[in-house]
Amino acid sequence: MGISRLFRWLFQRKETGLDLESTFSKGAKVNTVQNAHGRFGYSSTNPVPVEDQKGQIDYLACLRCPCGEPFAFHRIGSFGSGPDGHVIDGYEILCRTRKHKLVLFMDMYHSGPSDLVPDGLTRGEPEGIGLPFHVKRFPHGLADAFKQLAQMHRESADNDSKQSPPGDLVKAAPDE
Repeated sequence: MGISRLFRWLFQRKETGLDLESTFSKGAKVNTVQNAHGRFGYSSTNPVPVEDQKGQIDYLACLRCPCGEPFAFHRIGSFGSGPDGHVIDGYEILCRTRKHKLVLFMDMYHSGPSDLVPDGLTRGEPEGIGLPFHVKRFPHGLADAFKQLAQMHRESADNDSKQSPPGDLVKAAPDE
């Protein structure tokens, strides 16, 4: 059985106990997830719905603390399935004044960001900064994490330029 057929089979199997289809399928653009309860954004049972990892970053970059300052942030992990069956991510956020340190929960399997903002926070221009993975020694390690990411990107670009495309993309020169 090919790998794609295997995954299709797993997605369709309800008796496995793994509801993979609802876990990874994209839901509609909504302001709150279905069956949510608890404080919006502050509870894993009421995560902020967004679209994809970029949607998480974009949403968090626009948040402001009660002082009006943007946040630095990083992903602290996965927190299991949310009320609609999607995987929930947790983000630690810290405002520039360091007065407000919070954890927000997000569901990236929706078709757009929520229009709501967690209690006590506001939305502004995208001035916050962060990463979609855990940063050691947050917030001090954030600058180092960005440097490492830039270095990895440069190395990847260098490797891509040195490699030739796969054989089926390269046309052989005609015999002369």
